[in-house]
Amino acid sequence: MLTPEQIRNVEEVFPVELRALCACVALTGLRLGELLGLRWGDVDLEGQILTVSHSLWRGRLVEPKTEASKRSIEMPRQLAERLRDHRAGSKWTGTEDFVFARKDGRPQDPDHLRNQVLYPAMKVAGIERVPRRHGFHIFRHTFGSLYHAETRDLKATQRAMGHSRISTTADIYVHVDDEDLGVGFEAVANSIYPGPVEVEGSDEIQ
Repeated sequence: MLTPEQIRNVEEVFPVELRALCACVALTGLRLGELLGLRWGDVDLEGQILTVSHSLWRGRLVEPKTEASKRSIEMPRQLAERLRDHRAGSKWTGTEDFVFARKDGRPQDPDHLRNQVLYPAMKVAGIERVPRRHGFHIFRHTFGSLYHAETRDLKATQRAMGHSRISTTADIYVHVDDEDLGVGFEAVANSIYPGPVEVEGSDEIQ
């Protein structure tokens, strides 16, 4: 698990054009395939809603792994601002275009992101990487831990993470509404990025 300070340090050494990607996975807990499968039609910047409708698998868009994986996320202001700035610097802004597109419009390659972006950034940030544990999934693990720590609501955490189930007890006896979900995302964002939103722009998406 990463600390909020470590997440900020990693984001700071990401290439400028990919910092929104780092913030997005940190503030939503999306699986890497879900993150790379996002298209601008899935992102409502005005209403601050992000919808997981597909996942990227071997370069192709596929249905999410479970019905629970299909979910809408109430974006915290920190993420909405970063994505708004990210879109302003991209030439791929159509509803079918990938949010995190390469220069030619194709989605980012997960192996390239891990080996050429994430791992070097973690090294520069002074984070000792544990093989098979410190890929992008570390952000998802951290998000889940922070979300539950902030809300103390197991059912809300289950829905936010897009899990099918936690246990029969949690499914039956713990309840959550959409307002509680939004509060949880906002709480995680505030713990990672306290204070005013500061976003550095980019001229072009690589």
